[in-house]
Amino acid sequence: MKSVFVINSVPYNSGDLALLEALIYFFESNSIKVSAASDSPKFLEQIAEVEQSILDLHKVEHSRIMNYVSYGLEKFCGINLDLHILKNPFLSIRKKKKYFQTALQADAIVSAPGGYLNDHYSITERLLVFDSLLKKNAKLYLIGQSYGPFEKKESIESIKKLFNKCSIVLSRESFSFARVNKLGSFKSAICPDIAFLLHKKLKLFKVKKTTKVKRVAVSFRPWKSDALNSITIEKASALCNYLIDELHFEITFISTCQGIADYIDDSKFCGEILCKITNKSKFVINKEYHRPEELIGAYQNFDLYIGMRMHGAILSMLGGTLAINIAYEEKSHGLYKDLNIKELCLDLSNSSQEWITAIEKILKNFAMYENKLEEIVEQSSNQVFSKLENIFID
Repeated sequence: MKSVFVINSVPYNSGDLALLEALIYFFESNSIKVSAASDSPKFLEQIAEVEQSILDLHKVEHSRIMNYVSYGLEKFCGINLDLHILKNPFLSIRKKKKYFQTALQADAIVSAPGGYLNDHYSITERLLVFDSLLKKNAKLYLIGQSYGPFEKKESIESIKKLFNKCSIVLSRESFSFARVNKLGSFKSAICPDIAFLLHKKLKLFKVKKTTKVKRVAVSFRPWKSDALNSITIEKASALCNYLIDELHFEITFISTCQGIADYIDDSKFCGEILCKITNKSKFVINKEYHRPEELIGAYQNFDLYIGMRMHGAILSMLGGTLAINIAYEEKSHGLYKDLNIKELCLDLSNSSQEWITAIEKILKNFAMYENKLEEIVEQSSNQVFSKLENIFID
């Protein structure tokens, strides 16, 4: 294999960028050239070492006329016209030609690792692109994904057809792996999250011997609905007030999604949490954008990470900082279960008191968990590299 074309990458999200950087590192380590398609190709060119960067096909550019039509139908007729799933006659022929030319010149098409193949997100657009590529006899590899849940009958049937045509369906945690195998007999496999491979590239892990937890990094994000977000704000502020007032911790908010205009910014959500913090002098919001390497370094300045962003937890661990994840999807529970530290993964549905009780228990055994980190990171990194070698090299 001499070249791959990575599609569906999202470089604005530092967690997704960590996945992409890890994947690029693996391919370059094996002298395989990488081209990539993303929703922001110009930004990707600035921050990632790829042969070329182009616009993802499902991120079509619509004419001003089509945008006006869509706006009018929704405002005056109540019809939500999803332009992305239409065969858009105004789509640049040159860009479409470039996409398929790049795809068909590559030895493999790799759908970037992540958690976007489920019914929470719209999968129709991506399925159309996958189908177009497969009809042109492209070799499609689904790598390091969390799959599902799939609640719609049409989603299940479409996903089964897709899996059946893929060269590999690689899951990043056991819940997804079980779901894939339940759907049918496919070329499926499992390994830890691809981001762990950054351990081999960056070598930033520092062994810590924390005697007293004092500085804590947190991250919270909006999820699903305003009603649920309001509940999250109440619970997060209750937790943080407890950590500050009762345990005398210093808290800094820092996330994988922040500091980029026109993209999800968790720091804005955290501003609503700050309003409910009693001792605001002990609660700081970091609003800067950080690349994965910078985030690992930033998290190293803390004794503990507590947050909803799964890759915030992984990047913390890559630097040697213990991470408690508050799961809003089952992918985090699957990750922590497979790492044999499932008690460090809480659930968004739990009450703030349940979070506090679980965290107090973890703090009592802090040294034990901290001592496990180096082995967890080393083993996970080795497992990822070995699995990718089996898929792409052997």
